[in-house]
Amino acid sequence: MNVAVNEFTRSLLKKDDLSSSTVAELEQLVSRYPYFIPGRLLYLRKLQETGEGSLAEEMRKAEIWLPNTAWLDHLLFETGSVEVVNDAVLPNETGA
Repeated sequence: MNVAVNEFTRSLLKKDDLSSSTVAELEQLVSRYPYFIPGRLLYLRKLQETGEGSLAEEMRKAEIWLPNTAWLDHLLFETGSVEVVNDAVLPNETGA
């Protein structure tokens, strides 16, 4: 499972992994805090794992609040690899 999903689960739900939570529990989190993307991500991942509900419909809702849908696809479907690059000020190549 994706490292980010595990970290979100431990931080938000105080559980070791997503399998310890229920769809109803995550649905309640999302309905209470609809703009909270990490909660929505866990809800989507749980829908994906269990096959309950409509994953496609919930993904469309998530895409409203999430500007980078490639990131969502990566976290849910583990597409490709991601390299974390620290934000840094690069030297100006022209010397100015």
